[in-house]
Amino acid sequence: MESTASSQSFKNYLFFWSGQLFSLLGSTIVQFVIIWWITIETKDLTIISVAAFFSFLPQFIFGPLAKLMGITTLFMLSSLLNILFIAIVWLFSNVRNTNYERVYGLDENNNN
Repeated sequence: MESTASSQSFKNYLFFWSGQLFSLLGSTIVQFVIIWWITIETKDLTIISVAAFFSFLPQFIFGPLAKLMGITTLFMLSSLLNILFIAIVWLFSNVRNTNYERVYGLDENNNN
């Protein structure tokens, strides 16, 4: 059974997708800034590459789940995880004298 689109459903459609557009734009900017901040703070290529890998990991995990889950549920879940990871990075950035080698398990005394 096919339903026809009304002007209200079209407005809801545009409202939803424009919100997702700005959410994706904001997430991409935050991802770029976090990797740039790690570059400035650590100047270590290993840590930068690990951060870049983990920044693309949600796309690899949630991509195949798009058909299994509803698209709105997937958008909400990915936005919530994005907020969680931003909060974690914010907490780490506010801790003074953070030993990044120890955080990432790259301590020289540990021989990792």
